[in-house]
Amino acid sequence: MTQLEFTKGMTILSVTYPKFEVDQTTMEVWYSFFEDIRADVFIAAVKSYVRNSKFAPTVNELLSHCEESKVIILNDTLKLMYQQGYFHQGVDDNQAHRNYEKANQWIQYGTEPDWLKDDMRSYRRAQLNQQGQLKLT
Repeated sequence: MTQLEFTKGMTILSVTYPKFEVDQTTMEVWYSFFEDIRADVFIAAVKSYVRNSKFAPTVNELLSHCEESKVIILNDTLKLMYQQGYFHQGVDDNQAHRNYEKANQWIQYGTEPDWLKDDMRSYRRAQLNQQGQLKLT
């Protein structure tokens, strides 16, 4: 995630939690924990956290929400791929469902192969473009 994308998430936190003060040092330290997280996952985690907590997050709490948001986003992407026929290419419905379930297991264990990650990224990008959510809304 870029620093600009990270700043958008931190802005949400500082606006929704008025006592959550963000100075340059805070930005640098927090960014060091979140820089490897995808921007869409970070923003989803921030929004989820804000919806569910009346207190500003700690780094650890927000990292946990990032993990939860990542799994939700990956599962949603897999569902979209299944609905659009990705798992049905050249196989019957039963095999397609088994392929989908196997991919789901890979995601749960964090062992998804690179080719699936690449395909999921493509689907996710297309999904975000379609929904017009590449910008923070």
